[in-house]
Amino acid sequence: MSKKFKRRKYFIDPGIQGEYVTVVLIASITAVLITGGTIYFSIWSSILDNFSRPDAIAQLAPVFVTTNKVLLSRLLIGFGLLIFLSIFASHRIAGPLYRVHQEVEKVLGGDLSNDIHLRKNDTKRIVIFSRTLNKFIHLLKNEIMRERKIGEELSSLSERVGKEPSAVKEKLKEIASDINRSTREFKL
Repeated sequence: MSKKFKRRKYFIDPGIQGEYVTVVLIASITAVLITGGTIYFSIWSSILDNFSRPDAIAQLAPVFVTTNKVLLSRLLIGFGLLIFLSIFASHRIAGPLYRVHQEVEKVLGGDLSNDIHLRKNDTKRIVIFSRTLNKFIHLLKNEIMRERKIGEELSSLSERVGKEPSAVKEKLKEIASDINRSTREFKL
């Protein structure tokens, strides 16, 4: 029995994933600072207003320091967890995009032999996009195969040109018509 593929590298495209993590962090930090700051200052100002005696405030000072340390440590742990989760979540987008990019680079290099295959749990929009790219690659492949066939026919005709000029002329008209028909389908 073969081993199931296990992802080993979660940070594969620093550009996309860095942007994603940055947006998530900025949004989260802003929400935490506004909400948490409002609650924090409301509670502490209410406590300090009710304990206006200097000796009561002095007794609250250690509680204030301890509370701040606990809150700060929990915030740091929370932000660390948030960074980890956002990298993990961004990989669900960056991983398939990276794979599609690699396959498109192969196509640009002239390799039309592979389809783009993504995992079934990858981001649905990217899976749909890759299927559309596969259709395009198949269309391109078919056009290239047709052009190769035309090239072979032209080679064959060039050998017959002196022997059967009228038959060659008719076949050339047919090939030219076929090329014109297929190229009219494309907008340039």
